[in-house]
Amino acid sequence: MRKLMLAIFMLLMFTTAISYAAVPHLINYQGKVTDKGGNPLNGSYDITFRIYDAESAGNLLWEETQTGVVVDKGLFGILLGSVTALDIPFDKPYFLEIKVGTEVMSPRQRITSAGYAIRAEVAESVSGFDPGMVGTKIVDETGIGDGKVPVYRTSSGKLNYEILKVVDKGDYPFIFDDAVKTTAINNTSWAKCREMQVYYDGIVRFKFDGSVVGLSVSFKLYKNGVSIGTLRTTTLKNNNYATWSEDISVSSGDLIQVYATHNGSYMGTQANTRNFRACWNLGGGKIN
Repeated sequence: MRKLMLAIFMLLMFTTAISYAAVPHLINYQGKVTDKGGNPLNGSYDITFRIYDAESAGNLLWEETQTGVVVDKGLFGILLGSVTALDIPFDKPYFLEIKVGTEVMSPRQRITSAGYAIRAEVAESVSGFDPGMVGTKIVDETGIGDGKVPVYRTSSGKLNYEILKVVDKGDYPFIFDDAVKTTAINNTSWAKCREMQVYYDGIVRFKFDGSVVGLSVSFKLYKNGVSIGTLRTTTLKNNNYATWSEDISVSSGDLIQVYATHNGSYMGTQANTRNFRACWNLGGGKIN
């Protein structure tokens, strides 16, 4: 009578990974077959492999028979899944049963972590993920420099590599864009200088500054295109900026804007904003 000596190795067969390459559903299996006296066998044998969800009894989940398996000095090696596809999810304990010829070996052997690496394929097809959501410049060859972070922009639906900064100020961290924005005010209406979308519910403190090319300008915060802030006026110019802060109740998705208008003669007047910052309590939230 033959018996199967458990000298078993279970390895997931890896190939060079390319974006969205299929995970090979094959497990490399090696075993040793001896006769009753412990002498290694030689020849060709039909070997059946079965996977159950229990160490004994249980439900048969998968089965394949590999015919003419070559055994040399008692050793053989096969790929589980090469005859019948391994279509089980590997999300709970499984046990392998082996039959050589007509003899079923016991006990069943628990499948170890290598088989469960097949589960990693789920990570390649996460629900709702689209490779097109990632912008072309999240990290370049020099890496992420000081003040540069990826930001999701709702307007484009992409993650973009943008110049933002995070500065700790006590209990309120700031995130802001420090590029100067200029708005010409050659009319009698309020003009939008800056805009950011918030993804936070609660009180957010907004800080902004301004200067003028011309006589004087006024600034005010808007929410979703509606004036809500206090009127701020400055005559500062030539890289001199007035700075203001204001606490505003917001809901996730709100657009907060900085608007400006002229005071007096408006022809040729420009309003400059250098920093538009949002700060919130460390309890949570993110600013886009």
